[in-house]
Amino acid sequence: MAKALLGFERLTIGSPKFAHMALLRLEELSQQCGAADDPVYVANLVRLQLDVADLITTYGRFAERIKRGETPGAEMSMLKLWSTETFQRVAEQMVELAGEAGLVQGGAYGVDALAYYFFARPGTIFAGSNEIQRNIIAKQVLRLP
Repeated sequence: MAKALLGFERLTIGSPKFAHMALLRLEELSQQCGAADDPVYVANLVRLQLDVADLITTYGRFAERIKRGETPGAEMSMLKLWSTETFQRVAEQMVELAGEAGLVQGGAYGVDALAYYFFARPGTIFAGSNEIQRNIIAKQVLRLP
């Protein structure tokens, strides 16, 4: 019963909504500060966009399984891990892009990068820390010793 409950909790925390919301703000910030013209930055942005798109698709597959009445298994740990770490990477890119201007109240160009950064941190602890999730994946999903 407890494992099933944690699986549902990990599905909730594994939602792509925060990473997607942060990505939209990052894209807005990059347009406003002119970083969208930098090929190195654009390559990083595209990588994040693909990660969020993959997360959205994967979340949809897990949600469909739950809708069919299947019990969430240990593989939900992967979703939780992926979602929280993707959100963190997007938030970290936002802080890096905002630079010193992101330290003032209201943020850089109206985007409060530090708020996203600080909001992304606790997700790695909720519903079992990401280190615990890695152990669950290794033992129960991959069957490693």
